[in-house]
Formats: sequence, C-alpha cells, structure tokens
Amino acid sequence: MKMLEMDRKLIKIVAVHPVAEFKGDQKDHGVSVTFERNFDNTVLDEFDADLLPTLYKEEDGAPKIDAKGQEGFTMPVQGVKLTARKCLWVPMPLKLRKELDGWQIVYHRGATPQSDIKSFDVRFSDFILVEACEGGTTPLRFKAYQKLPPELQGYVDHMAQTEVECTFLAPENKQADLVDLANKAKAPKKKTAAEKAGGDPFAGSDLAKDGTKIEA
Repeated sequence: MKMLEMDRKLIKIVAVHPVAEFKGDQKDHGVSVTFERNFDNTVLDEFDADLLPTLYKEEDGAPKIDAKGQEGFTMPVQGVKLTARKCLWVPMPLKLRKELDGWQIVYHRGATPQSDIKSFDVRFSDFILVEACEGGTTPLRFKAYQKLPPELQGYVDHMAQTEVECTFLAPENKQADLVDLANKAKAPKKKTAAEKAGGDPFAGSDLAKDGTKIEA
C-alpha cells in the first residue's frame, strides 16, 4: 500500500477513541485514531483494480456537472490520467475493504525529533471513500489502531479535529521478505552427489550391479 506512505505530510485527525481489549484477566489499552486526507484517485487501485475506471474517465473538456446538477470548474490533478467523474449514481461515502498491519506512525508535534510521538505495529482499517471528486482527488477516511503509553495518548487526544504533520511508514519486515524471496530465486539449485560426479545417478547401487533395467 505504497500510496498511503507519507513523509511529514499534513493529515486531519477526525477523532481519537480509547480502546480496551481483554486478554484473559488482563486489560490491554489501545487507541483508535481516525484520519482523513485528500489523495490522488490512483490510491483506489490499492483497493480494487476496477474501482478507479468505474468512478473516473479521461478528461474530455466538457462542462462539469456535479451530483446536485450544478455546473462547475475544477483543475485536474497533474500526472493523473483519469480525472473526470462518472457513474454519479454510485452512493457516497463508500466503504472499502482493506486491513493493513505493522505500520509505523510518527506524530511530529514540535521543532525537534525529541518531541515526536512514535507509534509502532499500527493497524489501518475501516477505510471509507468520502467522495470521488472532480479533478482526480479522493478524500479517504480510515482508522489506525495503536498502543500508546497513557502519557503520550493524552497528547494525541488533544490533536483531535486538527491537522497534524505525520509520517506513515510501511512495514519493514514485508520489504525484507521480498528481498529474501528474490535472493532465493537467484540462488543456484543444490546438486545431488551423483550430479556432482557427472555420472549415472544409479552408479554403485544394487540396481547397477544386477543389471536391472527400469522402463520409462
């Protein structure tokens, strides 16, 4: 989900809710942070390959009519091919099925890195396409479940209904797994002892001694 990665970008925190999970006799405290941000509509490819061409088409220069029947003008997003809205009958907001585990969030709340709040092993879920906008932008709303110490959770609570500079980092272990798979694919296949000798794989065996012939 590369389209969700960001480096010190402003994103709105819509709401912050404490979450309690019971694990046996222990209560584990977490927090659910609801984010909302405008993305290029190409982010829809991360959810379903058919979603973007269903909601958008190429710009044709015709006047733009919104869902209320009013004519308007929007500047298409540069570098995005499908920017004109179509299928206006599709109801919004639209729920998108996706869950992403193992992300890292950095809340930049001061002038120095020492004031940053870092949250690890974050799970993104409950994605909602708020609106498919003319011009090629799509505001996404989603929740980020994370565990924070109580003293840090208080800082995040006060960020609700504000825009905060954040960094979203994808899971590193998945990237490492891809490297391992690539290395394994390049590694030469191990040869058997017979293959290393370059001779008959049955050489020296009982089959070779009694002259038994194996039919294909």
